[in-house]
Amino acid sequence: QPGVNGSARHIMIPHAYASPNWPLRLLAESGDGRDVAAAGSKGLVLLDTKTGKWRFFGDVSHEREFVATGLAWLDGGVVAVSARL
Repeated sequence: QPGVNGSARHIMIPHAYASPNWPLRLLAESGDGRDVAAAGSKGLVLLDTKTGKWRFFGDVSHEREFVATGLAWLDGGVVAVSARL
């Protein structure tokens, strides 16, 4: 499984997220390497590497109000420390 046990892999962050939220500031991978969370200047996106599907905020106005200052995976879910604008 790529990315597990110190190996590297490349992940393409969707342009629809990366472009308005550049620069990307945080990245966290789940312990099993299946899920990835990424945060830019605003918002957060999640990738399920098994399906290749990305999850975004459902409402762009919520994304604009969310600034992640820390990311971690605990018990199968992502924990995002945030500052709300």
